[in-house]
Order: sequence, then C-alpha cells, then structure tokens
Amino acid sequence: MDELLLAFLDIIVWALPAAIIGWAALRVADRITDARGRETIATLRSRSRQETLPTRLQAYERLLLFLERSEPSNLILRLHRPGMSAALLQSELLKAIRNEYEHNLTQQIYVSDLSWSKVQEARDAVQQVVQAAGSKMGSTSTGIDLSNAIFAIIGQVGVSPMHGAIGALKREAQELVGV
Repeated sequence: MDELLLAFLDIIVWALPAAIIGWAALRVADRITDARGRETIATLRSRSRQETLPTRLQAYERLLLFLERSEPSNLILRLHRPGMSAALLQSELLKAIRNEYEHNLTQQIYVSDLSWSKVQEARDAVQQVVQAAGSKMGSTSTGIDLSNAIFAIIGQVGVSPMHGAIGALKREAQELVGV
C-alpha cells in the first residue's frame, strides 16, 4: 500500500504542474484568439465602412436632388405650361412629388432615421402648401393663380419647407466624410 501511495503522490507531483501549465497555455491561447478575433472584426467593419461610403454618399446626393426637385419654385418652373388650369397644375405638382419620393424611397436605408424623417416632413410640408393653395382656387383659376398662391404661402412662412431637410442631409453627409 505504501508503494501505491508513493506511486500516486509521484503521479500528482508530475501531473499537477503539467496540468497547471496546460491550463495557463489554454488561457493565453484563448486571449490571443479573442484579441485576433476582435482585430479581425474591427478590420472587417472598417473595410465595410470604406466599401459602403460611396453608396451612402450617393444616397445623400439622391435625396438632396429629390428635395431640390420638389422645391415648389423648381416644380412650378418644370411643370407649368401656358394655359394650364390651377386644378391641373395642382394635380401635376402632387404627382411629381409623389413620383420623386417613390423613386428615392430605398435611400432611407443609407441615412439616419432623423434625416429620413426630415425628408418626409419636407415632402409633407410641400404637399400641404400645394393643397392649401389649391383649396383657395376657383374653377376658373389658372396655373399662374395657383403658383402665386403657393409663393404667397411660402412667403408668409418665410422659409422653404425643404430648407431644414437639405441642411440636415448636408450636415450628416459632411460628418460621414469627416468634413
């Protein structure tokens, strides 16, 4: 029995340090693997940002173009034709805003929720101005009458409905590129 106990103690004396060293080596390997994993993830994120930056900037450009094209003065210049009735111009203005918006709807995934909400608010505000001006028109009113009513409403407010959204998009795009 003494021999068995001595053999057991002998095994413990040799195995315990080996087990401790093995455990420590595994811990070090885990930490190295974790550090490399975090480094790899950081590299992939950085590479992803670099690859998506042009697409995101293009989204800002497209949304700015939408806002500029939906600016009431630009819409009127583009859509008004001589002899056009107020009702027809109103219909064309609202249709153009809706079409432009639908064409750029997917760009929302590339901008912040705040910027997208500003774009929606601007679109809604322009539609409300066009509808408010249209509600003041009679059956014989012309496109010029509607245009004047739209400009009068905007003049009362003092700033274009698009102004805030354009500013928000520009600021966000500048932050994105670090300007």
